[in-house]
Amino acid sequence: MQADAWEPGCKLQRNEPGQDLSMYLCKAGDNEILVSHRDAFLGFWVSATTHIKGTCKINTFSMDACISRLNEGSLPTSMTLDFTKRQRAVCFLFWSPYALKTDPEKFKRIVGAPLERMYGLEIAIAEVPGFLTRKDKTYELTDKSAAIHHHMEQMYTAAYIGKMWNVSGKQAFPERIVQK
Repeated sequence: MQADAWEPGCKLQRNEPGQDLSMYLCKAGDNEILVSHRDAFLGFWVSATTHIKGTCKINTFSMDACISRLNEGSLPTSMTLDFTKRQRAVCFLFWSPYALKTDPEKFKRIVGAPLERMYGLEIAIAEVPGFLTRKDKTYELTDKSAAIHHHMEQMYTAAYIGKMWNVSGKQAFPERIVQK
């Protein structure tokens, strides 16, 4: 699939109360793609992403370069992102709304710091207009905030993927990609 043919068509929908939407379907042209936003996963082959602990690795988008690297006994990693604690926290919070809730214990286990200590002021501010509600031991997104987050995520993801596909389509192993 070419980068300019990719159009986000992911739909956020609330079917069952408490349903986990961390896996959902996206449309890309005539294809449907199952997208997973988990805390750790392995990706194999061209343009795949691997996310383990504080590191995200993205394979080259070039089939020839991927095969060449594998034949040499090397990984076809094109880009590596080593997250700081704050970047890992932001990444966790960026994707957690697809589960429609954020679990402070899970956040602490993954990020290594309490959610309320890192984002207590932001949580309090989000609760005032009703973007976030506390239910049992989790923070849940309201329909209003889930829709806003989904719209913002689609815009960011389309810009990020467009930029990455553009650069990676020209260079198998770019030195640097700057997202503005």
